[in-house]
Amino acid sequence: MMTFNILDVPAKLVHLTPEVPKHYHALVSPFAKATCVLSPGIDIIDQQVEIEGCTIATHTMVCKMASVLRPHLQAPISTLHCMLQGSLQCVLEPGITVDLVQGQYNFFEIAPGEHEVTVTPGRYVSFHIDLSENLLEKLAPLADVLQTLLEKALHAESSPVLPAAGILTPELYAEIEAIRACNAGEPLSRVKLHGKLLQLLTMVLESLYRPCQPLTHTQQLMATIQHYIDTHLDELITLSRLAKGYPLSESCIKQQFKAFTGENISDYVIRKRMEKAKELLQTTNWPISNIAFKVGYEEPTNFTREYKKFFQQLPSAERKPVVR
Repeated sequence: MMTFNILDVPAKLVHLTPEVPKHYHALVSPFAKATCVLSPGIDIIDQQVEIEGCTIATHTMVCKMASVLRPHLQAPISTLHCMLQGSLQCVLEPGITVDLVQGQYNFFEIAPGEHEVTVTPGRYVSFHIDLSENLLEKLAPLADVLQTLLEKALHAESSPVLPAAGILTPELYAEIEAIRACNAGEPLSRVKLHGKLLQLLTMVLESLYRPCQPLTHTQQLMATIQHYIDTHLDELITLSRLAKGYPLSESCIKQQFKAFTGENISDYVIRKRMEKAKELLQTTNWPISNIAFKVGYEEPTNFTREYKKFFQQLPSAERKPVVR
């Protein structure tokens, strides 16, 4: 179980409440009960549920002013950690600092005690699965990364397992969101969560052993940004917003993304939105206004204009006539 201490903030100004304020309701996922830590500089929504000895958790932090957090663990954890929004640096112990980058994951062994995270204004969302000792021992012989994690656990050694973090693909994002979307009030929710937990773990391990071309650190960040865009086509995507989520300047992202993909970011976003829209037009009966919203257009007229410009035909032309 992880708790949070906020450095240099008097205890009387920090409030732990079992009720999440109404203005944060949209940030809460249905898979687990939420509690909230409220303070002048940062608010933290904490959701955790234990399934078959494993813990599934998501933490949403809304930072209003620069803050220093001291996450505290009462017992060691062996965890798969995924950074869904925002990027952070975490000091696991003196001399061991890790980058938690938006759109990336890693396996960590984390010893009990306090760790330190410096947070700047913005929103941060993390998701992690703390593996039970029984599950880790069962799966370790099947995957080198879990064998290494088990060895670190036996030595109580705080450190990441993968030398380079993995990238969250659209498939992994979708599986994480499927877990977070499980309704805790349903009779079989715990069974569903356990099944999805194992499915996500399997997908991550399969992705690690899939043959791929080695990437430099910068190329890996560009691939991360590329997958992040693919998964967030319904959101506002701009160069400035991307730069806030990654440890790179706008000019660096602009230059390196073009070098990595052969397209500038705006052209890439438009192409992916149009391809996704075409797929939805051909495979669903959704109204065009819904599809427009799904690919990031609040105004259907703007979507129609962009679609016609890209494909030289109206969105309605993709719809096959009903045979009577």
